[in-house]
Amino acid sequence: DGQNVIGQNVTIEQYGVAGPVDVFIPNGTPIYVMGFGAIPMNLLCVGREVRVFLNSTISSPLTATLVKVIPEKHTGKVTDVNVDTLKVDRGASVIETVVVSPDAKILGSIGDNQAPLSFANIEVNDYIWYFGLTGCGTDTTFYAYVIIVTE
Repeated sequence: DGQNVIGQNVTIEQYGVAGPVDVFIPNGTPIYVMGFGAIPMNLLCVGREVRVFLNSTISSPLTATLVKVIPEKHTGKVTDVNVDTLKVDRGASVIETVVVSPDAKILGSIGDNQAPLSFANIEVNDYIWYFGLTGCGTDTTFYAYVIIVTE
C-alpha cells in the first residue's frame, strides 16, 4: 500500500479536464526532462508542465511510476563563461545564470549542419538556444541540459 512509502504528494491540473488531481510520487520514481535525462525532485515545482504515468495497480492514492517534464527554451548571447556556468543576456536587461549539466548535449549549428561541441567551445558573444528548467521558488538559476550554439 502506498501509505507507507516515502515520497511527495503533488497536485496536477489535468489538460482538458476540469479540476486538479492529487498524485503521489514515491522516492526513486524517475523524473526526466523530455529529450534528456533524470532531474532531482527539487526541480519539480509549481507551474511545470508534466506528463505523469500512473501505476495501474494502485488507485488510492494515484501513484506515479514516471514523470516527464516539458523543458523550457531560452535564447540569448553569452556574456561570461566560467567552469560549468554561463551568463546569458536574454535581452531587455535580463542577464541569466545558466548552470550547464556535466552531461549536457551541446551542438554547434551552422545553416542546416549540426556538430557536437564541448562546453570548452562556448565563447563570449556566442548566441545560444538552451533547453532545461528554471529553478523553483527563489532559485532563478536556469539548469541547461541541451545547448545549441548558433551562427
